[in-house]
Amino acid sequence: MPAQDRVQAHPDSYLAELRADVRAGLTAEPKSLPPKYFYDERGSELFEEITRLPEYYPTRAETAILQARAGEIAELSQCESLVELGSGTSAKTGLVLRALRERGTLREFMPFDVDPAVLANATEALAMQYPGLRIVPFVGDFERETAAMHREYGLAHEDRRTASFARKCLLARRLVEQGVRFFRDEAYLEEGSARREAERGTFDPAYILYSLGKLMVLKLREDYEAARTDRYSPRAFHDALLANGTVPLWLHRNLLLGEQNGSMLE
Repeated sequence: MPAQDRVQAHPDSYLAELRADVRAGLTAEPKSLPPKYFYDERGSELFEEITRLPEYYPTRAETAILQARAGEIAELSQCESLVELGSGTSAKTGLVLRALRERGTLREFMPFDVDPAVLANATEALAMQYPGLRIVPFVGDFERETAAMHREYGLAHEDRRTASFARKCLLARRLVEQGVRFFRDEAYLEEGSARREAERGTFDPAYILYSLGKLMVLKLREDYEAARTDRYSPRAFHDALLANGTVPLWLHRNLLLGEQNGSMLE
């Protein structure tokens, strides 16, 4: 069966969700739209180009980790059913698939993505690379539809690995609801804006990394101010930080505070 025929079409509810997101986002202050709508066929192509830019380090870092640790991951997990949320081209995942196949445990792979075109292409390529592996592509919005995938594709039986997956999906939804309450109570956002921020903070790794980096810089500024007392000024901190160049934050702490520089977050 052609890969395109194995990828589910977007349900009619997507158009209603798109209208609701656009209405809520463009009437809010500040205006915003969920980034998942970037990922049609052309949007996915552009993102792949971005991942190859020298400035975009996450893909290179993740690939290096998997190259070094895929065998260890396969040995420890003994994974039979692998689900990848936001799979895209599944380029990095091939390192894990290969290791799991060599271990002889992997039965099926379920790539999950919002773009049916990139999902179909990835499925076709993976089917050629791994004959005999059951590949079940699922197109959807993983903020809402992981439970549907769990039911529809035979993951409902209660083995240890799929039960763990179900618990993690439920935990993510609980984190979103906690985030919604936080943004409504502490930032005084409307319901729609609060939910978008909570979902972005839960599911978007770039947002999480940005927030973590921001907290580290704020902690560094606080410690720098405490160390310099009467000689501190925001401009002096800013100039000193930029003078170090684009180095990791632990090295910024070392350069600005000395070797005994304390915790990066607490």
